[in-house]
Amino acid sequence: MLDAQKAIVLGHPSYVWRFGQERRLDLVRRYVPLDGRRILDVGCGIGAYVSRFMQLSPTTYGVDLDPERVREAHRRGARDTLAASAERLPFRTGVFDLVMLNEVIEHVADDRRTIEEACRVAREGGCVVV
Repeated sequence: MLDAQKAIVLGHPSYVWRFGQERRLDLVRRYVPLDGRRILDVGCGIGAYVSRFMQLSPTTYGVDLDPERVREAHRRGARDTLAASAERLPFRTGVFDLVMLNEVIEHVADDRRTIEEACRVAREGGCVVV
């Protein structure tokens, strides 16, 4: 797939941690305690959020559909990332305290299935869809 086509289908990953991302993280932290929690970033790209979450919790994981982006995430230090579809997450039911999908839904093949999977892997009562 050409880079332009790939960007249309998968979006552009965040290459640099910026103020907007820090602000978004602050909003999440206002409602969800993250320190020491099990966190999953679906559509993690090159691991920007995974790397930041790793500073708060040692049990932080990421998945992305693009194996190339996962390799780059590993290169940048986000080791617990893997290539997987958002519609078929390779995790047991109820294992995460937070499942983050930031700018992902518009890029998946089946948005309903993606949300179902995010809720499946979230601990009971831990799934809030807005």
